Amino acid sequence: MTRIGTASIVAQSSPGTMIYEQFQVEDQGEVWEETGLLIREDMQHIKALPRHPVIEVRAGMLNEGNVQLLAIMVKVQGELYETWFNYHQRGEDSEKYLNDWIEQEDLAVIFFSDTGLERSIRIRNLLSDLAQRALPLLRQAESWTMEDFDAARARLYERYPTVVDLWKALGRVSS
Repeated sequence: MTRIGTASIVAQSSPGTMIYEQFQVEDQGEVWEETGLLIREDMQHIKALPRHPVIEVRAGMLNEGNVQLLAIMVKVQGELYETWFNYHQRGEDSEKYLNDWIEQEDLAVIFFSDTGLERSIRIRNLLSDLAQRALPLLRQAESWTMEDFDAARARLYERYPTVVDLWKALGRVSS
């Protein structure tokens, strides 16, 4: 059983939104925390997924000025989703996410509709190598604000104006 505290946030997001979140998993009496990717999608997309959908992951750390942006993208049956990891996000212990991605064998990709959790798919954790390389660099990097992060991401969007452009770029820098 998976317990996700932000389910209401994901369920209320627009279809096509992806976030990362740490959540509790319980299996045969054991309980642990892990970090997965949560995707908000409409029921038509979720129901159209085959039993074993093709899921690709690309991620990379992009340097923009003094800000290190970690972009994570997932392609599910041709549909692209993106999220951005901010090491200096407010009120969060960012290293817990990176440590999960370093240590986890699997990565949960969890689909939500407006009514809640609909489907969970486990894939090989393709973020481990990148998280392992990124953690020491992020620890050493000069601190930035949320405004700095947003401005740096906006500059990257100018360079990569579509999700396909970003997907292709991450193909060159991904783990």
